[in-house]
Amino acid sequence: SFNTMADAIQTQAQVSQNNFLGRGQSLTLMAMISAQRRQFMFRFYEPYFFDSRWTLSLSLYNQEVFYPSQGDFGGVSKLSRGGELRFGYPVVRDLYLVAGWRISQEEVDVDNMFHAHLFKDGFTSSFTASALYDNRDNRMFPTNGMYHQLTFEYADDYTGSSIEFAKLEMTNQFYWN
Repeated sequence: SFNTMADAIQTQAQVSQNNFLGRGQSLTLMAMISAQRRQFMFRFYEPYFFDSRWTLSLSLYNQEVFYPSQGDFGGVSKLSRGGELRFGYPVVRDLYLVAGWRISQEEVDVDNMFHAHLFKDGFTSSFTASALYDNRDNRMFPTNGMYHQLTFEYADDYTGSSIEFAKLEMTNQFYWN
């Protein structure tokens, strides 16, 4: 819930250019500012890296999130800065393999010890591997087909990370008339 009307105001701007400079690349710049969030993001996508079937994606971001006090629980602020570099390759029709490396710096400030175990600050350096299957008829407004993605992300001392984790994530979408 918002304490004042000013807390409910959100400003967002995004500029996205597909087929940037006529080369099939895409470029996105995004900013979002509100009482609880300040987020800035840059993304570049190259579908034919060095005129090959490899894809390249580069993302950079800076995000500040504020979780206001809720009664006795206190508030939390979190600052995240980082980026990700990903390479992909179409194995067979509609099936892609993607590998990437993500780095980020997390700074967390908590009002009381209740939230201390929920948020951790430090440096994260992780590797990701994904398999994507996409046979949708239209990627913007699909009416038929399916999209599946399985991603594994891993961070520990060997990847240079002060925060250690292993994460498996799966996304499934089905479309039909």
